[in-house]
Amino acid sequence: ISVDLSSISGLEATGFKSVNRRNLEQFIQSKSKDLAFLPFKDHLSALQNGFVSVLDSREGEFSKLRLSSVDLRKLMLGDLAIPAEDFIKYSDTRQMFNTSNKEWLFEIIREMDESERILLFKFISGRRGVPFKGIKNLPNQLKFASILEEDATHLPAASTCSCLMKIPTYSTKSIMKDKLLMAIKSC
Repeated sequence: ISVDLSSISGLEATGFKSVNRRNLEQFIQSKSKDLAFLPFKDHLSALQNGFVSVLDSREGEFSKLRLSSVDLRKLMLGDLAIPAEDFIKYSDTRQMFNTSNKEWLFEIIREMDESERILLFKFISGRRGVPFKGIKNLPNQLKFASILEEDATHLPAASTCSCLMKIPTYSTKSIMKDKLLMAIKSC
């Protein structure tokens, strides 16, 4: 099977005269890149030029900061460090009606290592990193809510657009921790 592309508008710049079984995957990859990149080409180019001009500025204040690659990464993508106490302090738990579950959640967050807190943050918010000046600067506050029925079979669920995690009511801290870790590590 071979498809002639010469008569299809918008595909002439792909470099493919026809698509067949041998070049189908290559054609799909090429066209996917074009569809993802081309509408934003001018914007991305302007962003790149602006960023480079700031970094290259010999007279500008930015060049005097002597930022490392890690610092630049934090500025652009956010920090990967999330202290447990910040996580707790800047989270809204008013919709957690089971007091034990709320206390267990805080204990579990304190017991998590850094990589687990990052996974929890990503699970709730959908973001790779924390904003430049910390979790308190999120556009939406992290929220935790109880699902009132006691249920040891279901995992916590998240709505990343609203930064909301819904947690079933668990009978023990151990069950809650196991389910929470399973959810964030399977995400």
